[in-house]
Amino acid sequence: MEQKDELAHFRNELTRKLKDKRNFLIESDLAVVIKADFPKAQFHFRVVAKDENRDLTQLTADHLPLLDHMMELANEIIERQTHVESRHFRIGFKVHSSWNHLNLHVVSDDFYSMYMKRERHWNGFNTELFLPLQLAHTLLNLHGSIDPISDEKYSELQLQLPMNCNQCDFSTHLMLDLKAHLFSHWQRTSLIIACPQADQEVLVFVPMAIT
Repeated sequence: MEQKDELAHFRNELTRKLKDKRNFLIESDLAVVIKADFPKAQFHFRVVAKDENRDLTQLTADHLPLLDHMMELANEIIERQTHVESRHFRIGFKVHSSWNHLNLHVVSDDFYSMYMKRERHWNGFNTELFLPLQLAHTLLNLHGSIDPISDEKYSELQLQLPMNCNQCDFSTHLMLDLKAHLFSHWQRTSLIIACPQADQEVLVFVPMAIT
């Protein structure tokens, strides 16, 4: 009984957040944009639908206007981020969600974060467990539904090894090695700021905290 109560509490987390407007970065009649509590990259947001459509498998073609609107909000929050170009963001859904509100992830592709700790965290965004919004839109438009993933396939993808870097051909079985490698990518893509007192450019590492 206690375990069921904990699961229900977890699933209701987004419902609780929707009751407090202080969490909202952007709000519309249909959805809100909030920060991810445990960001898996330097920029990680969630577009949360106000209606209780728990996951992708409950959607039909009638929900296409909602997806279009959520995409508009995703683009709006991306435009507010001055340190990262829009092409470095991924927009999509987790195919096996425990939340009781449909929520769209808007995440920068650096995946450099203290909360990127386990294989399942990486695989959740870099395997078939992550469904790009455009693909979800196409499936609903053509077939009117999105098939659920089996529990067996879900467990397999969560633990899939090796983990392949999303930015080059690096591959590893160790999360610590992947994190160090991702950090090296993040360093190279940090901002280059021209030094006003010298005829040279100075490399400045700017922490890309969520704003």
